[in-house]
Amino acid sequence: MNGAYRALLRLKSEGVVRAIGVGIKGADVCARFARAGDFDYFMLAGGYTLLEHAALDDFLPLCAKQKRAVIVASPFNSGILATGASAGAKYFYQPAPPEILERTRQLEAVCRAIACRWRRGAAVHPRASGRGLGGLRLPLAGRSGHEHGLGRAADSRRAVGRVESRTPAAGSGARTAQRGRRMTSPAFDGFRRPDGVVGVRNHVLILSVTGLTGPTARRIGRAVPGARVVTTPYGSGLVGADAALQRRALTAFGAHPNVGAVLVIGASPPLVDEVVASIALTAKPVSADPRRLRPRRAHAD
Repeated sequence: MNGAYRALLRLKSEGVVRAIGVGIKGADVCARFARAGDFDYFMLAGGYTLLEHAALDDFLPLCAKQKRAVIVASPFNSGILATGASAGAKYFYQPAPPEILERTRQLEAVCRAIACRWRRGAAVHPRASGRGLGGLRLPLAGRSGHEHGLGRAADSRRAVGRVESRTPAAGSGARTAQRGRRMTSPAFDGFRRPDGVVGVRNHVLILSVTGLTGPTARRIGRAVPGARVVTTPYGSGLVGADAALQRRALTAFGAHPNVGAVLVIGASPPLVDEVVASIALTAKPVSADPRRLRPRRAHAD
């Protein structure tokens, strides 16, 4: 507070930055900062979810009183609130303990009883509950449970169909009213991928898997309207757990629901082949040769 905080305040007063904030997973630590300084917002990572309510004791009411913004990050507690109490479910990046698995099963039962999709319930919980905190706004750090990181398309692409949620069963009591009208089948424009996931955008991704090919990837991206480019400063020099983590991350970019086709480039042919093979499991077009890459539209039901 005596060093970096004062420097940030000075930068804000000079107009260099518009806002300053704190991002951390501990609600108690956020509350200490809220009392100690004049911050514009806080990012609470995994600290206010269906499973984590400690922020309600002090931090969130304090922010409502001080009219400070709170961004709720990691609303799925790093996995279990997206996957449910399944085998291998993660809770704060570790195997979920038995008591957390049991609480999650109970929450899943509640969602089934009110015909609420599990991941949607976990995602909207922070926003909806903010209304009971003096109107405190609690936006999520991502647009939805599976939509992160790739941004908007440079051009607006026509979606291939309407993606609809399941209509609640008759007699279930799960009726959603809006201005006196019953909403039975919410829908949105989307792209259903061959592996069943749904994207709301249809990007071509230029994926560079080695540092040497980053400039080339960016040059290709500039030549392809609406393409998205992901590069990494590291590649074949990584070994062991670091290499495995990077490859999982690169594969996840290619497998993202908002990506319709992927061009993989790199200076290490074995690494390129491995990433291409992993992304190919989604059945979307992926290639290390642009001549073989022919994006196709996925069809919605």
